[in-house]
Amino acid sequence: MIKTLEDSYEARGVILATGNKKNKPNIKNIETFEGRGVSYCAVCDGFFYKNKEIAVLGSGNYAIAEVNELINLAGKITILTNGKKEPKIRIENGNNKQIASIEINTKELEKIEGDKKIEKVTFKDGQTLKLDGIFIAERYSTEA
Repeated sequence: MIKTLEDSYEARGVILATGNKKNKPNIKNIETFEGRGVSYCAVCDGFFYKNKEIAVLGSGNYAIAEVNELINLAGKITILTNGKKEPKIRIENGNNKQIASIEINTKELEKIEGDKKIEKVTFKDGQTLKLDGIFIAERYSTEA
């Protein structure tokens, strides 16, 4: 039995979903474009980017898992490591043509730009990359 201030509930089990604080990389404008091209969930938002040019920001297993979710949807995927070493890629869901369309960019990001939605990212060296969306795939923070 679960008791709250207002009522009591009887159940066989309880699922406690407290959530986690996401790691937000220090990239200018990231919060401005949340929901307008910046996503934290490939399963949730991937279908919005069918045949589009997207990026996955991250360099670990989480980033590769997100790429595997997106490989059959996106037109082109770029893995952005934001200055970290190049990840080892093991794509599970794509065909050879899709796998060949994946690029890796290890440059540090400076900012996300666009009008009403993401249009490009700018790297610290001044170069840009045109994008329709970016999926943040960095580990979650352990802080409460």
